[in-house]
Amino acid sequence: MNHMLKHFKSLNARNLFRRLVAISLYAWCLVVNAPAFADDIDVYYPEVNVSPNVMFVVDASGSMGWTDGTNLTRMQRIRAALEIVLTEMQGVKVGLTQFRSGNQATVLLPISPLESDDLNGGNTTHRQAMKSAIRQIPTSGSTPTVAGLYEAALYFAGEPVSSVIPTATVS
Repeated sequence: MNHMLKHFKSLNARNLFRRLVAISLYAWCLVVNAPAFADDIDVYYPEVNVSPNVMFVVDASGSMGWTDGTNLTRMQRIRAALEIVLTEMQGVKVGLTQFRSGNQATVLLPISPLESDDLNGGNTTHRQAMKSAIRQIPTSGSTPTVAGLYEAALYFAGEPVSSVIPTATVS
């Protein structure tokens, strides 16, 4: 602090005035050019509850019929994992796409709330239809991963897709 006082005493009035003006202009520029931030109320009110849309894209290629050192095939493990996920999920909209054999990719079930009635007349829920459709996916052919992801992207963009089968037989 003493060092600063000695420095200011050594400055003449004209230099001191110039520095104060420069510092004031700099501070003013910082304040004027500071980004505007929304108030918390603007960000959090009104509260909007939006359910996420999830498209499960399942590899149904021939290699999914192979085992990896266990008694289960890759597809059986995927089915078991998706069964658990679909049982536990709440408040989410889901759909199902599969890909296999060349560039064959198919949207099997459209995205819909899990708790909603299925599209086949309301006999089952969408959750049950998803589980049933996953159990029925056969494995064959090559692995067209890009085709499967592209089909899901087309669906999300609202573009026509290869096939939407709105129902699945519940077994």
